[in-house]
Amino acid sequence: KYFKKLEGENREEFMERADEFNVIRTEVCRVTNEKTQQKSAYVLADKICQVLKRESDQKGINIASDANFKTETSDTAMMSDYLNDWDKSYYVTTVSGGSGRGAVQTIVSDINLKQDGKYLLKFSINTEGVADIAFFVRNKETSKTLYSGNTGKESGSFVFEDEFASPEDADCEIVFMIGGTDNSRFTMNKLEIIRLA
Repeated sequence: KYFKKLEGENREEFMERADEFNVIRTEVCRVTNEKTQQKSAYVLADKICQVLKRESDQKGINIASDANFKTETSDTAMMSDYLNDWDKSYYVTTVSGGSGRGAVQTIVSDINLKQDGKYLLKFSINTEGVADIAFFVRNKETSKTLYSGNTGKESGSFVFEDEFASPEDADCEIVFMIGGTDNSRFTMNKLEIIRLA
C-alpha cells in the first residue's frame, strides 16, 4: 500500500533501491534471529542444569532475573517501596531521607557470582530529588565490595553499563545508597547482570 502511494521521483528511487532495502531487511532479521536463538540456548542450558541438579556456568543469561528487591532504613528515615512483579521495576519514595546516604539503602539480593567470571552490569533508573548515588556489588556474607560506582550528577533518567570480574564465588547483593534527601524518588526500571565469560 505504501509503495503505491509513492509518486514520481520518490517512487522511482525507491523501486531502484528496493532490492537494497530487501537485503538490509533480510540481514537485520537474520542477525536478530541469531541473537534471539543464542539467548534462548543460554537460558535452556541453564534450565537443563537446574533440572539435572548441576551447576550452571551462567554464560549469556541475566543472573539478576530472579533477584529480590528491598529497601532498608536507619535512624529517622521514612520511605515506602513497591515492586512491580510484571516488569520487575522497583519504586522507592522517600519522605524523610535520614542523616546521610546510608540511611536509606535499596538492596537487590540473590545474585550468585562465580570466581573469575566476567560480567556485564546494566541498569536504568529514574530519580527525583536525589543524584550522584553511590552503588556497589558486595559479597552478602563478608560485605567485601567486588565492584562500585556512582550514578549521574543530575536527577532524572540514568543508564549505566560496565563490565567487571568477580574474584570469588559469592552470593552477592547490589546496594544503592539513596538516603540523605527528603521527598525524593528512586525507580529501578531495568537491571541485568549477564555473564560474558
